[in-house]
Amino acid sequence: MQRFKNIMYVDNGSGTESEALHRAIALASNNNARLKVVEVIEEVPEEILSLVRPKKFPNLKELISRIYMENLDRVVSAAGNQELQISTKLLIGKTFIELIREVLRENHDLVIMNAATGGGLKEYFFGTDTMHMIRKCPCPVWVIKQKQRSRYSKILAAIDPSISNDESDKVKAGLNKKIMELSTSLAQREGSELHIIHAWELYLETTLRNQSGLSKSEIDELINETRRNHETKVHELIKEYSSGLSNKQIHILKGRARYLIPEVAEKLGIELIVMGTVSRIGVAGLIIGNTAEETLDRVDCSVLAVKPDGFVTPVKLQ
Repeated sequence: MQRFKNIMYVDNGSGTESEALHRAIALASNNNARLKVVEVIEEVPEEILSLVRPKKFPNLKELISRIYMENLDRVVSAAGNQELQISTKLLIGKTFIELIREVLRENHDLVIMNAATGGGLKEYFFGTDTMHMIRKCPCPVWVIKQKQRSRYSKILAAIDPSISNDESDKVKAGLNKKIMELSTSLAQREGSELHIIHAWELYLETTLRNQSGLSKSEIDELINETRRNHETKVHELIKEYSSGLSNKQIHILKGRARYLIPEVAEKLGIELIVMGTVSRIGVAGLIIGNTAEETLDRVDCSVLAVKPDGFVTPVKLQ
């Protein structure tokens, strides 16, 4: 995990330190990295400002900013790390937009956040600023489930090796390398059991079986050849990073990733998934894929979301 040198931790406004903050501090200390703790609040509504202007109240914007900065400083002080200098900053505006702008302004290379709480798994990510960050933040986003253990006992790296050599698969190959680098280095640092998962399918298998005129044996042979191709690509990828993995730690499964990744994570008791969240190049540039979104919708653990080189956020500096 030596790659991160400029980390931003997003405080959730609770006024207390969290496991996510302790992880951010430990990572910054181990990497000799800069760490900034930030919080985002909304602009003071004009309605409130218009009410207090005629009265002899203190400047409301300054008062609120001072209160939140004091809370941030208190959280950092309570977390305690005398050797690491931690800066604090209050951002004002729409949460995910201001966070991404801060990443762009200060060249942060990792954002660490607490998972949002809510009524179910969907509220952990979707419809939240967390999900907007996963979609649009240019640097990796590490979403840490609250009440997480101080170390991860099991980590799952979700990879999708390139089978061809077109431009989009070159992007995918670089993304897979990032996933392997991060997951293996983190597993080594924490003494975690690392698992690898890759899901594959035969293109339009149902259509081929029912309407192509091919025999069952011919379809089965196509499936076997597809399986062998994917197995070869997976082993070629992982041998560079983690040659000591046993077969029980390598899961090359036939089926859809959006279902298999959450199923395997739950079955194995995975505590962190490292995965890519951008799947293809489109007219508007690199975008998050449906598979990634649907996978995140079903998991109940921490996630380290990675984007490929060349990703450009749609959020712009003012």
